[in-house]
Amino acid sequence: VFLSFHSQSHIKRLISSIEKKYPIIVIENSLNHKLKKELEEKYEDVRVIIPPKNLGLSAGYNLAIKESKTNFVFLNPADIVLSNKCLDDLEDCVSNIKDFAILGPIYDDEKIYKNYEIWDKKKLNMNLNGQIFQKYKIKEVDFIDNDFIINKKHFKNLDLFDENIFIYFDTMDFCRRVRTLNKKIYVCDKIKFTHFGAQSHDP
Repeated sequence: VFLSFHSQSHIKRLISSIEKKYPIIVIENSLNHKLKKELEEKYEDVRVIIPPKNLGLSAGYNLAIKESKTNFVFLNPADIVLSNKCLDDLEDCVSNIKDFAILGPIYDDEKIYKNYEIWDKKKLNMNLNGQIFQKYKIKEVDFIDNDFIINKKHFKNLDLFDENIFIYFDTMDFCRRVRTLNKKIYVCDKIKFTHFGAQSHDP
């Protein structure tokens, strides 16, 4: 899933680079019908949903999750670089790990920014056993900022994000509620992506 708000160049770049085996949903919050027509005519694996108005992040993600046909849904902003190796490695993880509610890659340069936080000191010393955990250096965290996969089997209600939050703190609130349900949030140190940050809009 990609959220788009005047993000035409980013969306086209991403879709053209991603293997066609992955179905893509674009929530086009800038209501660009021309973009929808162009992408859906060119790519069979792409569906562009134009809501009645700009839904923001929370309602946009909720809509995409409900419209998705797969159990695992990868939620992303538009201003990222996502390699097919990253996607293949994440597919390997979700195929072999059954207990996660949220799982994601990390930024390729954590000196600039980390997209996750560990607040529970017990998690700092945890050693997650199993071949898949060791292969990708997976660790349990308390919060992931963006770019993560949700496992729909762990949620009875697919209104996962609080739609009272238009943007900002939405993922923090979601992760807080996931933790209250005692569900697992993982990041994979060996799987990385690039996030430009605050560059979703086209110039």
